[in-house]
Amino acid sequence: RLASLGPRLRHPEQPLSAPALKAVAGAMDGVVTGRMHLAIAALGQGRPVAGLTYQDKFQGLFRHFELPTDLLMPPSQVVEPDRLTDLLRRFHADLAELEATVRRRLPQVQELALANLRDLLPPAGP
Repeated sequence: RLASLGPRLRHPEQPLSAPALKAVAGAMDGVVTGRMHLAIAALGQGRPVAGLTYQDKFQGLFRHFELPTDLLMPPSQVVEPDRLTDLLRRFHADLAELEATVRRRLPQVQELALANLRDLLPPAGP
């Protein structure tokens, strides 16, 4: 069924380094993943994400980016081909709008991340 989504669907056949994976994520129209770090890398590159969830961490990440939680799917539903295909089709249909949302929210999310480190970084200046 996934093949019906066309030639733009990609699945890497070999492991990638973290920097290579982040670069690949940034080159994609969107990323569907069950891995939190890949979702963070893709969103950090301004790319929308659909999540195959295994923990509640995805919900918090999606809240930061104001992404709809109907793009999250638990493992019990992933194994149902029609449900997964429907998620992928919805995700694909909404990519432009989702990308605009991610890019709009990215500076605020980066600021929140930096705020977590401010007390650990030396003061800026001479």
